[in-house]
Amino acid sequence: MYRAVVFFDLDGTLLDSYKRVQRSSLKALQELRANHILPVISTGRSLLMIRSIMTKTQIHTAICANGSYIQYKNEPLNIIPIPTDIIERLIKLSGQNGKALAFQTRDHIVLNRANPLTHAAYLHHSVNPTVRPDFYRTHPINFINLFTTNHGYYYVNQFKNQLTIVCNSTKCLDVTKAGVSKQLGIKILLKKLHIAGIPTYAFGDGLNDVQMFDQVDHPIAMGEGLKPCKERSEFVTDTNDRGGIFKGLAHFGLVK
Repeated sequence: MYRAVVFFDLDGTLLDSYKRVQRSSLKALQELRANHILPVISTGRSLLMIRSIMTKTQIHTAICANGSYIQYKNEPLNIIPIPTDIIERLIKLSGQNGKALAFQTRDHIVLNRANPLTHAAYLHHSVNPTVRPDFYRTHPINFINLFTTNHGYYYVNQFKNQLTIVCNSTKCLDVTKAGVSKQLGIKILLKKLHIAGIPTYAFGDGLNDVQMFDQVDHPIAMGEGLKPCKERSEFVTDTNDRGGIFKGLAHFGLVK
């Protein structure tokens, strides 16, 4: 059905510095589809926060929330919720330190409390989360943002073998069930679509892309990507503002 699969991180990768998809990238995506190559968004963002991007790019397959939610052609394929008892412990510990949490599902982003960090985080997004502290009790939560300006070592140590906690922003930590990652998301997607064995490519720039790079045949780092990302890559393309997506695809002969 497909000749290859290409996974695209969003921020710093498929999106330029102005949070736009460049014309050269749109042209490349169109050419990929014409060549029976499946483009997939692979992001730390929730599905709710990327729907307009999916419409713009016509990419309808996505690994969201660092691998905890996967969909294929707009239909849910896999969801990995965080156990409620672990969420309650996280609420207790983060509350003692005055931190706020954002609970995320396929269709919702809800805060347990608001503060200056949550306001700043959503200031330039179309999403405006409401405050509903008990939301997690009635909805399966697959992803949590813990709003803090530190690197989260305290929470990592408190939730060993229970949660995966990644510092991927200056404002918050990404929280999923232990073992969840973009790498796991790729494994699940390929297995469920019965396309394991075809060539796989991935573009990324950040720390949550490093494990993804370990899962694909051809990892491609953006020109402005972090050092760990570049060290795991097969090829370093140009920046996200200078046609890095198109140039990287062209390097591997996937577009002309």
